[in-house]
Amino acid sequence: MRRITASILLALLLAGGYGRMNAQETSPGPSRFSVGLVGGYTVHMYKGTVDLGADQAFGAGNCGVLETGTAGAITPGIFAEFQSSPGLGLGLRLMMEGSSGKMTAPAPGATDYRVNDSTLVPVISNQEFDVDIAGFSAELYASFRPFDLPLLISAGPKIHFATSSKYTLSEQITSPTELMFANGTNSWQFGAGDLKTSLRFGAMLGAGYPFPVAKNMEFRPEISLSAYFNSFTSEGNVMDFGARADVAVRYTFPIPAPAPPPPPPPPPPPPPPPPPKPPVLAADIRAFGLNAAREEVPEVQVTVNERIRTQETALLPYVFFQDGSSTIHSRYRRTSQSIENTPLTAYRHILDVLGQRMTADRNARITLVGTTSNAGADKDSAELGLKRAEAVKTYLTELFAIDAGRITTKGRLLPQDPSNNTTPEGQEENRRVEIMADDDLLAPIVTGDTIRSFSSTGIRYVSTIESDTGMADWGIAMMIDGKLARSLSGAVIEQNRLSDQFTVAELERLSNGSDVSYNMTVTDKAGMQITTGTQAIPTHIERVRQEDALAADSATTFGGAIVFAFNSSQLRADARAALARLRSRIPAGSRISISGYADETGDAEYNRRLSLARARAVAGELPGFQAQVIGEGEEKELFPPNTPEGRFYSRSVRITVTRDPSRKGDTAPAK
Repeated sequence: MRRITASILLALLLAGGYGRMNAQETSPGPSRFSVGLVGGYTVHMYKGTVDLGADQAFGAGNCGVLETGTAGAITPGIFAEFQSSPGLGLGLRLMMEGSSGKMTAPAPGATDYRVNDSTLVPVISNQEFDVDIAGFSAELYASFRPFDLPLLISAGPKIHFATSSKYTLSEQITSPTELMFANGTNSWQFGAGDLKTSLRFGAMLGAGYPFPVAKNMEFRPEISLSAYFNSFTSEGNVMDFGARADVAVRYTFPIPAPAPPPPPPPPPPPPPPPPPKPPVLAADIRAFGLNAAREEVPEVQVTVNERIRTQETALLPYVFFQDGSSTIHSRYRRTSQSIENTPLTAYRHILDVLGQRMTADRNARITLVGTTSNAGADKDSAELGLKRAEAVKTYLTELFAIDAGRITTKGRLLPQDPSNNTTPEGQEENRRVEIMADDDLLAPIVTGDTIRSFSSTGIRYVSTIESDTGMADWGIAMMIDGKLARSLSGAVIEQNRLSDQFTVAELERLSNGSDVSYNMTVTDKAGMQITTGTQAIPTHIERVRQEDALAADSATTFGGAIVFAFNSSQLRADARAALARLRSRIPAGSRISISGYADETGDAEYNRRLSLARARAVAGELPGFQAQVIGEGEEKELFPPNTPEGRFYSRSVRITVTRDPSRKGDTAPAK
């Protein structure tokens, strides 16, 4: 194999050398300048890190890290070269370079799925970061021929200009095949947008082997390697390495023959007659907005409708500790992190939420009661309970500068309402600090999202045109922030008032403060053309806000604001208040399904009856609606049971409200 490869390389060197000698014998002498066409295929390898969990808006609440990927694209282009000396040269290459590929990684948080025969099988899925980049690259390189061989080595910097850079984020279930997402397929897209990187900088190294094929023309196979130093996405740090194989055809300009001497100048022509008086062409245009009655007003009218949907998450008033310890566990978040809206993650910000609320209400006071399991390292140690309360107090006074006189601490053995202390889970739940305060300090965490829609009555142009020779065509250009957004044109104007509408994307830009400007261009039948000065028209923005519990959904699930105590179906005061707020926002005629839940501790049948009692307690707070109550027991876990807060938040209900389409605008009557 090595002998065959060496023989082929020697044949190529001899062919290239003979071609160069033959070209030198027959060529009259080429110049130093050459141009050419190039085309090939580039394979990209992505290497780096894209952390979906680092940015809530980018990852849409998902987590996972993607590190590698591949892409490929056909890369045509042009180039120009200058030979500064024998064997040395400079070149500039412009390539149409894009890449469409993906980064793939196994999705984290693997879980199990129960198939038809009740067997649990692992769910295997992949997260995919699909990238579609289009644009151009410029390569400025130096080239040389080593050892007087026809082999051409080139190297230099390169820059990539992206004309389009899009991405999508999705998850694909690979096993089991019958498992589907809510959209009815085994894949779902949870993110898409612009990569927001228009310029990338890098370097390239390449080699080519020229073969003369005609006078002043050569055929050159090439290979090159490249790397971009800056990431193509702002959501991570991803290097883009490329390997390209292409074919170039280069043409070298010949040295032009010396020009013949110029002929003697002709005699000067007679002076031309005076030009005729140009015909008159004049135009004027004004733009107006339209009110609801389609009357002209001086401002463009834009209405922004905002529908706000809120959700509540209960704040469990306990801080749990490890056996024999009075140190606050590391799972409780610190102030440098943002508060998330899922129950467990929101609960782990409880100390920061409490500190922020006490800072806002300087008259608020709290009592911290530290308790123990009275077992193991906690045995007969009420003093340990007091130390736990003091640890929470120190956190609030040091990090939020809360006056220590506003916080009372106590210690005792078991809580006043303990969990089952004969089990390890119950003992873990009894090692805690209970926070006693008024309803405002321990109120549920409220989060919301806004759905926006845009409308406008449009814009109207009023024009005046004067032409001696008659009008050939006209055009009206409308710009947003100085860039052309749309145009109207024609050969004749039937009437001097023309109306036009905005797209939804244009209305969104206007609602964010973008400017509208316009001008008019007119050409007469004599070929004369004029353009009016660009003018601006102000924009009036009207915002209409409306709170809508169900938004446009046909079914919505609630219940994050409801948590029951251990072995209890009695509603807390904050849960009753949350249910009263929910009831006032449910449309009349809606159907309600209430499912009660319990954690896995205790007897399964007892937990089913307890969960049913919890569902019935909630149904009693929602009179006037047809409610179906279900006791799920411990069969369907709401949260992992490996932490005390996970078990407490599993002692809850989930309320599914299904709207009656025929009564979409109704709301529940107050009772």
